[in-house]
Amino acid sequence: MRSSDIPEIRSLRLFESMSDSAFESLMQAAYLQTFPAQLDLIREGDPADFLYVLTEGCVEMYARTGQRETTMGMVWPVGAFILAAVLKDAVNLMSAR
Repeated sequence: MRSSDIPEIRSLRLFESMSDSAFESLMQAAYLQTFPAQLDLIREGDPADFLYVLTEGCVEMYARTGQRETTMGMVWPVGAFILAAVLKDAVNLMSAR
């Protein structure tokens, strides 16, 4: 995790009321990954393994029905996605790239 990203991540509504010690513990377990454009980060129906926090670029959230894809939303920095699936230990309801 880049130390320069931490203040922006901390400002997310998800983390802003968290105690400093809890946030620091969470950040110690976090790591930074960079992905190429158009790479599927998560797939609809797969188990949700990670909470994603976007610090650069954008992520398209989309759903597929048969041969059709529909964009459900976009995530921009600094933003988090698939929180509900992670908290409920559920499957992803959408795909993301």
